Amino acid sequence: MISLSTSLLEDYSGKEIITKAKNLGFSLIELAFRLKPNQVAEIVKYGPVEGVQISSLHNYVPEPPELEGELRLSDLDESNRNRAIELTKGTIRLAADIGARAVVMHMGEPRNWNWSTIQRELRQAIFDGIPQEEIEKIRQKFIEARKRLPSAYLDSMIMSLDQIAPVASDLGIKLGIENRYSYGQFPNFEELGILLQEFSGSAIGYWHDCGHAANNKYMGFAHETGNLDAFGNRLVGIHLHDAHDWHDHQIPAPTRDINFKYLLPYIKDDTILVLELAKSAPHESIHSGIEYLNNMGIK
Repeated sequence: MISLSTSLLEDYSGKEIITKAKNLGFSLIELAFRLKPNQVAEIVKYGPVEGVQISSLHNYVPEPPELEGELRLSDLDESNRNRAIELTKGTIRLAADIGARAVVMHMGEPRNWNWSTIQRELRQAIFDGIPQEEIEKIRQKFIEARKRLPSAYLDSMIMSLDQIAPVASDLGIKLGIENRYSYGQFPNFEELGILLQEFSGSAIGYWHDCGHAANNKYMGFAHETGNLDAFGNRLVGIHLHDAHDWHDHQIPAPTRDINFKYLLPYIKDDTILVLELAKSAPHESIHSGIEYLNNMGIK
């Protein structure tokens, strides 16, 4: 069964989120990371009354005062990283308390590095159709800059997960490390492989985001099945959303860029499927998006 991320409904109260999700045909939701404490409290209160269950939580839930992007499990600053660890443990405990199965995790991104500027330059060059050799120069600039990042970031991720994994295992909650939208964010393919190997046999697995994979394919960094081919045996869940050029979190449709059939060999009976849409997505088109996915065998 496909779950609906509250990313679509984040501007509503918790009670309204439950009502609207149900009216859209969903009895399963994922709590996204922008939810405020009062929204979460209402969802937990009214969800069971309305028959709406929670599949998963997208760390951090509820959103802390620092905001999700400021707290990084990869941070080189120990105080910031420790705060991220404690909040993640809180999200895991909440997941267990409310009957969810998994927590989706961002590992963070480097500070004081212009990865977003380089990414914008690259994707605009691709969109403008400049000569391929010029695009490749920009792409290589990005790759070389990424390689120069300190290995201490990977060490920080390992130290963070070393504290988090036992809590998740004890509570029976799976942790899905998500592939990121930007090549500059953590973890990349190599880092993800190291993390999954380091925590083999633990609660930690891989969470696949279709839009993020599509963006990295668009920019020429990886095929969208690359992570799944390597780490599909550790797959926890999938964020389903479509993309056009580099714009993701759109309702799945045949007129957009992603052919979701590529997911079918990797989806197992226990794979968590979540429709994760931008709040600007038109509600009246969601049913057709779900029908489109169902017709491909994704349900």
